[in-house]
Amino acid sequence: VAGVLLFGRYPERFLPQVGVILVRFRGTSLRDMAAGGERYARRVEVVGPAPRLIERVWGALLEEIDQQPVVEGLVRRERHLYPLEAVREAVVNAVCHRDYSITGQRIELRLFDDRLEIMSPGGLPGPITLENILDEHYSRNPRLVRGLYYWGYIEELGQGVDIIYEAMRREHHPPPGFRDTGRAFTVTLAS
Repeated sequence: VAGVLLFGRYPERFLPQVGVILVRFRGTSLRDMAAGGERYARRVEVVGPAPRLIERVWGALLEEIDQQPVVEGLVRRERHLYPLEAVREAVVNAVCHRDYSITGQRIELRLFDDRLEIMSPGGLPGPITLENILDEHYSRNPRLVRGLYYWGYIEELGQGVDIIYEAMRREHHPPPGFRDTGRAFTVTLAS
């Protein structure tokens, strides 16, 4: 499976659960609708080998994440609504640590007006719990993780969640939210 995910030209042919769905919802709820009855503004499906998947999702996210003006001293610049370092870690972790034995569900990125949710199929792996997520390290897919390490997408040090927390704190955002249903693990980044 790791070989197909890392080197396969079209891994979704053999593993239909491989891929990411990015949806830009209108409002702050799945039930919010625009005047015309539309629930979402954009839906993007991304497939391919893991490295290309990460790159394509990153490109689509950068198009969708709003920017806001920030004045630092005399200089005005645009800043993304979410710390990009936190977004990157959450997306890469979702690809690395999802449970690829779960079929019928892909990674979902849900972008609302007030938050970004990254949902990865499969609960927390091995001995990891919501209580020890900052202290423990475990890889559900060690061969995939190793391949992505060699390509420079990850550090393989088990610090992804720490990086998310620190990036959110540094840019004065609420701490990230984590939800584990056993069937899926969701990271929520609030603006």
